[in-house]
Order: sequence, then C-alpha cells, then structure tokens
Amino acid sequence: MNILLLNIVQIIITETHLIRNNKMNLKMKHKIVFLQAALRNSHFIKRVLSLRDGGFDIKVYGFERDNENANFFPKDISVEIIGYMTNGKNYLSRLSTLQQGLNKVFIENPDAIFYATTFDIGFFCWKANRPYIYEISDFVYVNFPVILHPIFRFFDRILVKKSKATVLTSEGFHQYLFKRNNIAPNILFLPNKLNKQVENIKRESLQTENEKSLNFSFIGLYRYPNTILRFARIIGEYFPYYTFHFWGNGELKNEIQALTYKYPNIIEHGPFKNPDDLPTIYAKTDLVIACYDTSTINERIAEPNKLYEALFFCKPIIVSKHTYLAEKVELLQCGYAIDPFNDEAIVTFIKQISKEKLKAISQHISRIDSKLLIDDPKQLYHAIQNYFASDTVLHKF
Repeated sequence: MNILLLNIVQIIITETHLIRNNKMNLKMKHKIVFLQAALRNSHFIKRVLSLRDGGFDIKVYGFERDNENANFFPKDISVEIIGYMTNGKNYLSRLSTLQQGLNKVFIENPDAIFYATTFDIGFFCWKANRPYIYEISDFVYVNFPVILHPIFRFFDRILVKKSKATVLTSEGFHQYLFKRNNIAPNILFLPNKLNKQVENIKRESLQTENEKSLNFSFIGLYRYPNTILRFARIIGEYFPYYTFHFWGNGELKNEIQALTYKYPNIIEHGPFKNPDDLPTIYAKTDLVIACYDTSTINERIAEPNKLYEALFFCKPIIVSKHTYLAEKVELLQCGYAIDPFNDEAIVTFIKQISKEKLKAISQHISRIDSKLLIDDPKQLYHAIQNYFASDTVLHKF
C-alpha cells in the first residue's frame, strides 16, 4: 500500500511539473499562423510583431494588393505570398482566390491556431473546423446591399462565438453586432493604438511660429472623395495661406494629384512607412483631418488609429459629426466634429480656427499618459496561452 501511495504521489508530482513546464513553454511550442488579405496592412504588421515579441512562433501568409504602401515585415518574420488580389475585384472571384490559397495553408499547418484578419478568412477557418482567433477592424459586408446585412451579421456572430478569441478594435463594433451590453468572455477590446516603437519619442505640444499658416494633414489610405477631397479643395480654393498635405496611397491618387496641379497649397507626399515616418509627418502637421465619409456603417462606429496618433503627437483632430469617433473626441476634448459634406460648413469652421485654441487643445492632449496610447497586447497573450494550455491538458489526458 505504501509503495502504491508513493507511486501515486510521484506521478502527481511528475504530471504537475510537466504541466507547469508545458505552460511555460506553450508560446514557443505552438504556432500562430497569420492570414492576411493585404500583406502590407500596418495594423496587422504591428499585431504580428507584438505577438512575436511575446515569444510566440509566427508564420504569415497573405495576398499582395494594388496600391500597396511602404510597410514591410522585418526579415525575421516568415512571410509567404499565397496570391494576388486586385482592388475592386468581384467579391465572389475574390472568395475563390482566397479559398484556394487558404486550403494550401491549412494542409501545411495541421497543428497551428490561425489568426483571421477578415470576415471571409474567419469564415473559411470556421468552415474548415480550424481553431482561430478572429479580429474585426471593419465590416466588409456593409458595402453590400442592405438586404444582405442581417445574413452576414448572423454568420459574423457565429464566427465570434466559435473563435478561441475575438479582437474588436472598437466598442462600436460590439454594439453593431450584438445590440447588448453583456460581453462574451472570448471578446477582447484592443483599439488600434500605436506601435510600441514610438514609446521613447519625446511628445511636444503644438508650436505655431507663423500665425498666418496652418498645415492640415490627411494620413493614410486615400479614400473619401466626398469629404476628405472636399476639405482639401476648400483649403486650396479659399485659404491659399494654409497648406493641405496628403500622406499615403490609394485609388484616389490621380484625383489628389489633379488637385495639386490646380492648387499650389495642396501637396501629395506619397507612401510612408508606419511607424518609422510618423514623427516626421506629425512634425509637419498642425491639424489631423479624419472626417471620414459616414454614409457607411464602418465609419460611423470605428475607432481608427488616427485618433491615437493625433493624441500621441499632441495634434488636434477634425472628425465627422454623429460618429463613435466624434463621441471619443468630445470626451477627450482633443479636437472638433464637423459636417464634412457641406462646403459652407467647412469654410465657416476653418474661418473660426484660433491658433490659441489649437495650442490649448494640444497642451491638454500632451497631459494624457502616453502609455494609454500605445498598443498593449497582454489580453491577447493571455487568451492564446489559455487556449494552448487547455489544448495541451486535454491532449495529455
């Protein structure tokens, strides 16, 4: 009997030790496969790097796209291109290309957990019965006919429920999907904050030496002809002593270049690398233009990275009225919400801009703790570790 008890105790001690070691080494032993519809998306590059820095084994598969920016993965990240997608391509054709590429990835990585960065990628992970983490940074299907929205939203809720963890970059996304306050335990809110590479950059409040000049900047993917281009045109036409800067790339590049030919105070700088070029860009910026076209749901409920960039670099931000972003700007007192569809409203707003008011807003922003503005993926680390831990224990016994 004593020998039996001794053996049982030894087994318990051994198993406890093994489980403890497994938990300590889970990050290194289990692979996370990132699946990206656009390989140079700076948001997901940041997400990959944060997980790599957390000690996880990362492999990236993705598609090259038109109008790509200057962002690239560092050489120590394994990246494989599995296809090419043309922007504006028929959605059904895109799904066929996507499924072909993903089937290859699933076969090559039988024991991985997959990180789905879009609805359609999440759908194929679920359909293939693969474990996945799902990140929602927008809703692609809101651009489809309204009659289809309930169907896609139904499946989106399934994808969230079946995921090992779902990352939402805006609380507005949860309100849109679920219409209720109680939050499932597998849902994480991780707004699109800055890459930790910027954490040692000195933050400085706005200094405007020339009282007759202001630099307005749109920074990112060139979109929104009804709002952003409208704002730029009004600066060019009515305020020649101000300057409007475009930093980025996109389908509207030709239209923007046409504005630069017509108005000498509109400047197009082209693609940039995020976060490396952000200090230079924001040093040449007095106001951040983020008044997006609110005719679609995404722009009304998103919490874009421009908010956190503007806050970190202490620059007032201009956004569209009646949006979740406008609520955040009002709460933080970090800028203005305007009607970006109305020429007269834009002109009136620009005329009332006060340099002293801008400086006061900038100084107020500078007092916000920078740690609150930089990406902190600890919640995501814990969710992945918990999945791997439960998976290891279940397989062991």
